Amino acid sequence: MPVSYVNMVANHLTDFYEISDVHNVLNQFKHFKTVIGDINLHFIHMVGSEEKKSTPIILLHGWPSTVWEFHKSIPMLVEQGYTVVAPSLPGHGFTDPPTVAGISPSVMACAYHKLMIKLGYKRYIVHGGDWGAVIGSLITYMYPESVIGLHNTMNHMKFGWRQILQTLVGTVFPSLVYTSKAEKEFMHPIFKFGERMYRKFAYFHVQSVLPDSYGYGMVDSPVGLIGWIGTTYALISSRRDMTKNMMANLQDGIKKLWNRQYLCQP
Repeated sequence: MPVSYVNMVANHLTDFYEISDVHNVLNQFKHFKTVIGDINLHFIHMVGSEEKKSTPIILLHGWPSTVWEFHKSIPMLVEQGYTVVAPSLPGHGFTDPPTVAGISPSVMACAYHKLMIKLGYKRYIVHGGDWGAVIGSLITYMYPESVIGLHNTMNHMKFGWRQILQTLVGTVFPSLVYTSKAEKEFMHPIFKFGERMYRKFAYFHVQSVLPDSYGYGMVDSPVGLIGWIGTTYALISSRRDMTKNMMANLQDGIKKLWNRQYLCQP
């Protein structure tokens, strides 16, 4: 993340950004909290138009994100007659941080399903992105009888012995494994694929094994948080996307990750 870009975001947050605009948008929605297992869970719950048959849909965000990413989608879905449930991951928004170890994607899948059942929705649609896509897929695997349909904005792959064997075979006999030239070029040469994954997911490795190494800097400095989160945004965006709209989304995310009580102001 270039210093010039970090300075631009920091200066805009200081001089021009209005957190009250975010409050006004979030206050349009109905917010609730409930305890499910060891999780004090926050969620938005908006019931669809009574004139239309209302189908429940649960919207699952990931990291680095909050339910804010759905602030434009929720009104449109409700207008179309859907009932929307949008929970916050532990430590995001109003949901408290975990108090016990082992809050895994499968645990969250179980918690979110229990939330939907608790609200009276035995069958529902699942949408997820990032960790929300992983959790949403697990809901589908674990409770197929309850899922009407699954929509993800992030594909995730299993990488077991079968996938390793396919990769090795594809190195020698690509036509047996890959259906297109683009697919083959993405995976091979395999060392370039490994290097690309290493560079793009370095943050994941650091956060997994040494979270305190950068954590103290982020909780002590909003500029540190901008640099770390901004790098992640840059990795998943093209140069053309690093524009005013991209900066606005980054700033909204930074504000909510930096200080959760901003969401609590009237």
